[in-house]
Amino acid sequence: MGQFEKKYCSGVLTTYKLGETAYSSYILGKNLQEIQGIANKRGLGEVIESQIMPVEVMPTYHNLTDEEILKRLPEIIHTISFLSFIALKARTISIDEVLGDEGVLHELTHLNADLSGCHKKSLTCIRDLIARLQDSAIGAYQPV
Repeated sequence: MGQFEKKYCSGVLTTYKLGETAYSSYILGKNLQEIQGIANKRGLGEVIESQIMPVEVMPTYHNLTDEEILKRLPEIIHTISFLSFIALKARTISIDEVLGDEGVLHELTHLNADLSGCHKKSLTCIRDLIARLQDSAIGAYQPV
């Protein structure tokens, strides 16, 4: 599969509220009972809004080349911010792993602030951090 192809898995659409504003998300899964368990664990107060259906899965950025990461950095930071929110609410990742000196968002911010000073070692590290976060964002990449 090419890095820009869309991937679909079975899942449901959900909504959750922050204050008075409603937001949409999804949870991957094959049956509603397990999906409801993931919704509870994610801790967003999500309401399941659909039956099981094909749901578009977010890209797996850790597989991108150095050039693609740099080109798509704003998109990656946006997605990683949301995945961090999911993983932190579910307590499947620590604050240090997201925001600490070696956390994924902290490292992406360094990369964004100084593209010319970027080294391949830091991109390799960032790929590993992204992969760890994707594994921690339950219901976002792997069906339950």
